[in-house]
Amino acid sequence: MHGNPLSKFDNRNLWQENDFRKFGIVVEAYLSLDFEKIYYFSDTGRNWNSGQGKVYDKIKGKEFSGIPGTAELPQYIKSTGCSETCILTHPNRWTNRPLLWFYNLCYDTLGTTVKRALKGGK
Repeated sequence: MHGNPLSKFDNRNLWQENDFRKFGIVVEAYLSLDFEKIYYFSDTGRNWNSGQGKVYDKIKGKEFSGIPGTAELPQYIKSTGCSETCILTHPNRWTNRPLLWFYNLCYDTLGTTVKRALKGGK
């Protein structure tokens, strides 16, 4: 469901008139999963808190906040008591190469700043 926060289009709209299953797609995470039952965590915005840095990849379900970092995520998930969890990650954020990590930090910081500006500073 990658989208461009500078675009007025939401990629999910593609499936309003098309059935993704007809294209061999088994699951479209944002449309197929029941986020009232499945806990969803995403590293979009370089954090695990719902809402921060997210424009289009919002779900109808539980909102999370107060997760300080990745080290605390497993305990937070365990504390929810939920047996089903969806975790969305961006592999480029998890490099152990300092220069590449710094590049991605700058890129994501700029992106998050633009997204917040688009959302009216929220």
